[in-house]
Amino acid sequence: MRRWSILLGVLAAAYFAAAPAYGAVTATAGDGTVAADGSATVPVTISCTPGSVVLEAHLSLSQDNQTISGMAGIGGVRCTGRPRTHLVTVIPFDGAFHPGEAFASPFLLVQNRRGDATESGGTSSVITLQ
Repeated sequence: MRRWSILLGVLAAAYFAAAPAYGAVTATAGDGTVAADGSATVPVTISCTPGSVVLEAHLSLSQDNQTISGMAGIGGVRCTGRPRTHLVTVIPFDGAFHPGEAFASPFLLVQNRRGDATESGGTSSVITLQ
């Protein structure tokens, strides 16, 4: 009997550790490219709970200790439960982005189907612009 209890505990722990979190909202940025006009295009991968309504989606990008920075909205985001990558072009407020490290901060805010709660997500990271 004790063996069955242990086995059941191990199986339950494995199941819950592997199960995806319901309601997870994620947004991550990858390495991007710099255009001749000084703008930068960065891929942002987004995932959110199916049926959620997107209230806000944007990417902030900066370089050189925030001397060069910009922000752009992310259009066409739909919550399907599957990750989807959007190419986002950010135009700097001043100056021009250049090849090298940049700090990317994607953000996503969604409202659940019932309309009674919101969730947000986004993982800031250092990326490379080429």
